[in-house]
This record gives sequence, C-alpha cells and structure tokens, in this order.
Amino acid sequence: MNGTLSNNVSFALNLHYGAMARLQEQAYTGLRINRVSDDPSAAYQVLGLNSQKRSLKNYMDNISEATSVLEVSTSVINNITSAISDTNVQLTQTISGTYDENERRSFAERINDVLEQVVSLANTRHLGQYIFGGSNTASAPYAVQRTNGEITSVTYQGGSQQRDIELAPGIISNTYNVGE
Repeated sequence: MNGTLSNNVSFALNLHYGAMARLQEQAYTGLRINRVSDDPSAAYQVLGLNSQKRSLKNYMDNISEATSVLEVSTSVINNITSAISDTNVQLTQTISGTYDENERRSFAERINDVLEQVVSLANTRHLGQYIFGGSNTASAPYAVQRTNGEITSVTYQGGSQQRDIELAPGIISNTYNVGE
C-alpha cells in the first residue's frame, strides 16, 4: 500500500509539474498555444490565421507599391503635360508674330531642352523600376537618337504588355503602364 500511495503522489506531482511548466511557458511567451499539442483545434485555426495574415500583408505591400507608383506616374504626366502646354503656347505666339527674330531663335533652341526634359521624365524610375516600361521595368523605355547633340527621334523600347499587381483576391491593377 505504501508503494501505491508513493506512486500516486509521484504521478500527481509530475502532472502538477507539467501543468506548472506549461503555465510558466505561457506566462513567459504570452501565448496560450505554443505547440500544436497545447490545443490542436485552436492551433489549426492559428496556423490558418497566420497564413491569412501573411497574405493580407502581401496585399497591403502591393497596395502601398501601387499607390506610390501611381502618385509618381501622375506627377510625371503632369510635368510632361505642363512642358508640352508651355511649349505649345510659346509656339503659337512665335507663329503669330508676337516674338521678334532673336526670341524665335532662342525658342527654337529651347525646344531640344524641352524634348530632353520630356524624355527624362518618361524614363522615370521609381522603386528601381521604369514606370512607363510596361512589363519590361528593368531598362529605359525610351531611347533617343541625336544629331549634333540634338534629339532627332525617340523610340519606345519598353514592354508591350502592362505589368499588373494583385491588390486583393481577384482585384488587379495595371500599375506599370505601357508607354508606347
């Protein structure tokens, strides 16, 4: 009988020691579930939620990237539009005879500078990628041919397909556009 009582006390102490060790681990980690055996059903739910959390983080990162790229694209397009609009106004004034001969020559020389500016803007990189290169974001989408240092032609050499980013399940945004 002493052996049985001793075995029962020893068994009970081991159970309490194990329970205490689990409670200490929970207190230390701040987690109720530290391994699958703590609560298999809840652990399965936690694994599913962790997977969903990673997926949502990827979508949030994609949304952040798309927003950033679209903001830069909008700014670049506004700058190009402004440069072309200003040039168009000056060209109209030049043709109408508003400017004298010296001013017309000066304006003609500035046109190459405007072209350089527009090409530079069109070849804008953001987050290490060309924003108007379509599916080819690794190389400059616009190549310039020059004669005597002045632009004579510009050719598009970017990708012919847009580069899409998935923002949420089934929601795709064409963030890197084809600039052709």
